Amino acid sequence: MKTANPDSALEKLAAWAAGGMMLIAVTAGGAPAAYPAANRLHVLLISEPHDLAGGPAVEQSYLESLGNFRFTYAPVPHAGGDHALDVDGLMGSDPRYIPLRKAALLEYLRKDWDAIFFRPGGSVGQVDGDIQKAMAEAVRRGQRLFWFAGRVEAPRPYPAVDPSLEAMLPYQGGMPAVAFDGADPLAGLGLDEAGISPGRQRFAVTNGFAVVHWAAQGKTPVALVAYRRFEKGAVVGIRADGLIPSFSDASIDGERLWAEGLERLVKWARDGRLPPALDIQVAAAPPNADGSATARLLIAGPAGTAVRVEQDDQRGTVRTLIPSLLIPAGTTQVDVALAPSPYSRQALRAVPLAPGSALSAIAFVSLPQAVDVAIETTDQGFPPYFSTRTHVAVRGGAYRGKAALALRVMDWAMTTAQFREEEIDLSGEAAVERDVDFALDDPDPRAYVAWVRATVSAPGRGVIAAAESKLYRYRPFDTTEKLHLATWHTEAGTAPRGYADIFLKHLKDVGFTAVFGARDMDLVERNNLRIYMEHQATTTLGVNAANFHGDIEGYAERYQKEGEGRAIMVRTGTGTRQWPSAAMNLFSMGEESGYGMWSEAFPWRKQDEAPEECNKWFRYYLQQIYGSDIGRLNAAWGKAFRDWSEVKVWRKYAEPFGWMFMPPPKELEPNLTPYVDTHAFHEWYFEEYAKNMMAGLRRVCPVPTWTLSYDFTFIHYSPTPLSNFYCAIPPECVAVWHAFVRSRTPPPNNPFHLDWMYYED
Repeated sequence: MKTANPDSALEKLAAWAAGGMMLIAVTAGGAPAAYPAANRLHVLLISEPHDLAGGPAVEQSYLESLGNFRFTYAPVPHAGGDHALDVDGLMGSDPRYIPLRKAALLEYLRKDWDAIFFRPGGSVGQVDGDIQKAMAEAVRRGQRLFWFAGRVEAPRPYPAVDPSLEAMLPYQGGMPAVAFDGADPLAGLGLDEAGISPGRQRFAVTNGFAVVHWAAQGKTPVALVAYRRFEKGAVVGIRADGLIPSFSDASIDGERLWAEGLERLVKWARDGRLPPALDIQVAAAPPNADGSATARLLIAGPAGTAVRVEQDDQRGTVRTLIPSLLIPAGTTQVDVALAPSPYSRQALRAVPLAPGSALSAIAFVSLPQAVDVAIETTDQGFPPYFSTRTHVAVRGGAYRGKAALALRVMDWAMTTAQFREEEIDLSGEAAVERDVDFALDDPDPRAYVAWVRATVSAPGRGVIAAAESKLYRYRPFDTTEKLHLATWHTEAGTAPRGYADIFLKHLKDVGFTAVFGARDMDLVERNNLRIYMEHQATTTLGVNAANFHGDIEGYAERYQKEGEGRAIMVRTGTGTRQWPSAAMNLFSMGEESGYGMWSEAFPWRKQDEAPEECNKWFRYYLQQIYGSDIGRLNAAWGKAFRDWSEVKVWRKYAEPFGWMFMPPPKELEPNLTPYVDTHAFHEWYFEEYAKNMMAGLRRVCPVPTWTLSYDFTFIHYSPTPLSNFYCAIPPECVAVWHAFVRSRTPPPNNPFHLDWMYYED
């Protein structure tokens, strides 16, 4: 085997193996189109307030990045002080905001737009009669109202529906549906192949609406888009849980397809027509003996239309397969050689050369591999040497003969850190096996991940197969490192992967080093960010986590086993992972940690004493404190218990059993020991669960330390010198909490802060 200069090797390999495909594109669907502002579709978005995950702001930003949209956001009237949903009354909620927002919304409805998107979500009760009448009047005046109905909780969405608007809603009562006799604007986009999933509610289209597009869902198609004209305007009903439906096939960039489809719908509803649609069908042939793959395309469209045929890997690389193809009358059949790619699922698109002559069409094909490349990292970078080993096995398939095997290690910055290349013979049945050894010794905190890529090239054909594996450097996280944490969730309710990719890159560009709640580790690692994960179970301790029903015997081992499993439970964009991500540096045990449904020391409000499954743990704890001596307990508590079975968790001793804002009990017994022991039991129970679960987790992934999220309740067991608070808390409260935490941690190990960021208008 020879060692080659990476730069000279790049010239020998196909462009994608050297750089283009090595450097994964910023967006899962390619770079956003640079639409001139004057040509954008201007849309008024009437929506529920932004939730803590960003909500409508995430959706509208994503659609603007992928399509030809410019949104003006108008929330339904609400009292939230920061234009977000109020959390526990601490965000400056003020009812005087409601008439101000209502007046602004009514003013917007008097203007003209390319479309009005109505996405009320769970806030339909705040859309009163005045707003409903204004919406109906806008439609009669000539506006196109898009009603996103998937998140409506009942077929009749309003407490009181104004008659002027009721006749315009496609899922209300009234006349039956009618047949649609036009061309489907969403035809040819591949939405069904992407596994589009309409909203949760199943409505029957009524009120004289016509179903424009049916979505395949099981054996029964579901009405996705309905349409009806009203005087000069029209209403379009879309059954989606938000502005962006969910898609089940992760190998297809469904959000990108939907952005294009939504743009088509707006133009169709506004103008009353669209150009005729192309149609493309594909049948992939087996790989050829020389390692290439051929697809047979059937393309139909208006006679005389010239089209370009493209291959899109849905990761930012688009190749032109046929620069110009003239479609005669009927269907054109053409065979095209597919370009190699490390991504199996490829999109083939027919694009009209003359803008406006036709609508593009898309089909999907699975790219066959001419040879089989298996790659697995068997040894990851654990302390103290962070040495890794990756095994590569290459076996001939459709291609048999001489080939070049290139093994490349890409570091955290996606630059070549190690490269070697050799000639191999794949004419036999035996696999060619090689090991790649690499030490992850870069001290940069961002250098927790690297990639090993194996590419096989055939003479005269370039790269014919490829595979990739990840390397992880499991350096324990040091809490004295500077950490900037950004935003709450990066995927929002619909979890669009492409948006998350765009957003994470922007966060990195402006200097953030960590994110909260990003469920797709592939995207986090690609952007060299750290991850703060929140384990909500301790918000309902004893119910969801560390259930009181569990046996006392062996509880430590049971919790440790749970931690081992949680180390690799994080969802990825590419499926199940063998190794836990080294990106996870903080693991939170949840918010306001407490028993029951919401962080309380005594959630059984209607009972004077806890259930027996909780009491057994309390007795076990007290027996450790008092040496199983009921006399010592009686002496400390000033009681006369005859047996341990009489000892229980009583409500009166658990008070205050809520947040720090709850007042203490009005009447206290002179002996405070029962109060102290009851609350100490709560902390002990939490600590036993948390420390054992983290011990198991760190056996599998030694990187993360753990913390608490906004614990203003009872816990004094501080896992790290960390203050984690919501920005909604008044400054004076933050200052007190900050001073308290700092006082517990002498320099130089001063605490750092995590501060939640919200999307605002």
